Amino acid sequence: MRHNFIPLLIGFLMSSVVHAQMTNVYVDDQFSLSRIYAGFNSTTLFATDSMASYADVNFRIGIKSSLKLNDQLMFKTWGAIQISKNQPVAGYNSFELMLKPTAKFSWHVGLIATPTTVLRPNPTTWESQVETYAQSTIIPGRPGTKVAYVFSSNAMLTYGYFNHGKHWAHHLNITIQDWCVAGYRLANGEYFTALRFNRSWFENTITYSSREKLSISAFVNVKNGWSFLIDTQYMFEQEEVAFLQTGIRKYIRASVVHVGGFFGLTYDWKTEMVIGQLFIHLS
Repeated sequence: MRHNFIPLLIGFLMSSVVHAQMTNVYVDDQFSLSRIYAGFNSTTLFATDSMASYADVNFRIGIKSSLKLNDQLMFKTWGAIQISKNQPVAGYNSFELMLKPTAKFSWHVGLIATPTTVLRPNPTTWESQVETYAQSTIIPGRPGTKVAYVFSSNAMLTYGYFNHGKHWAHHLNITIQDWCVAGYRLANGEYFTALRFNRSWFENTITYSSREKLSISAFVNVKNGWSFLIDTQYMFEQEEVAFLQTGIRKYIRASVVHVGGFFGLTYDWKTEMVIGQLFIHLS
């Protein structure tokens, strides 16, 4: 079954490239196929203290869609699947009912992104497939509900109440221009906060939890598609750096065939490994 499925995925990728439209693929009065995603990620790891090398490859496809029931009510859904050389097959999905009685107010219910989750890249985007360690500390979607109010094109407030397994949590998100701060508090007192700041030249994600773990990732984007990155986590209780990577990326874009991606070179200071990376996605 698995061996038959992989050629089908590759065929889908090639077909998507030919059709060449990855966003707003189809839109009518009711149905919208807003995104088709496919990405290929290859990493090669070299140990600096030996001649050993390791390799990993993963491939992801995803779809995002919606169905409008009337002017105020719609279903929204997305799903993605990832096949990896060294990991089990992973699936990601969301399904929600959204009520939008006015242009500024909306209500959502289902298995959806919490107000905190939205600081993490959506799994049907390339940023998700190569997300940073700091971004990965943000929880995925949960069953629950949220309401959002848009004050202006640059300001929004979102509140949600979501199930975290044994406990429920209150979530809050405040977005103002390029800044977004969010977090949640569980019924047992545990909490989590996240901050995101995005500009064309600088992208930053910071998270902190009641377990005293501080995670930070940052990209400094310079000219000609070059970008420098740092990705780290510090554990205050153990008083040690648990994760630290620094690296550089060279972004590429082949508009004629609707392909983008990057070549990357990263050093992991904890494992003392050099990581070479090739990432290609439809764009």
